[in-house]
Amino acid sequence: MPEYWLGVITPFAVLAGLALTGALGYLMFRLGDWLGQQTHYHFVETINLEKNRRNPLEQSDRPEFQDSADKLRDALLVSPKLRMLRAFGRIVLIARDYEKKETDG
Repeated sequence: MPEYWLGVITPFAVLAGLALTGALGYLMFRLGDWLGQQTHYHFVETINLEKNRRNPLEQSDRPEFQDSADKLRDALLVSPKLRMLRAFGRIVLIARDYEKKETDG
């Protein structure tokens, strides 16, 4: 009869162990998610195009973001290396702002 308490407490210990394992797994997942977001926002720069500043009475067939898009296009065209990726309904532009200097050797 002295081992009776072991049989009673075992299911509760198993449930507590599972709950602790689940809580630690969730904590590790959230920590990894937070670190991924911090890394992403550190390395990725988001550019929002400004609306054109025009006279509201002036009629134009150009979209309101066209001037800002033209400036962005011109800046990207002078970059030494440009890659464009289409993924999940978004366009990702990767531009290198320098060139490697070729060395003789």
